[in-house]
Amino acid sequence: MALAATAVADDRLPPGVRSVLNLRDIPAETLSVHVVELDTGKSVLSWNADVARNPASTMKLLTTLAALDLLG
Repeated sequence: MALAATAVADDRLPPGVRSVLNLRDIPAETLSVHVVELDTGKSVLSWNADVARNPASTMKLLTTLAALDLLG
């Protein structure tokens, strides 16, 4: 099963992403990515986008942005 997931990752993930995952020995199924073109709303890349993940530091950035916007 892991081999099949890797084969699909090789087809859909950009070579640079695949390279880093391989270098760090990180399974592709542990990654979620969803990239949308802002002008058109078209999905450019979607990989495990339906899998719930812990956003970690991303939420800290969002909270900081909201606080700075509110406080000026």
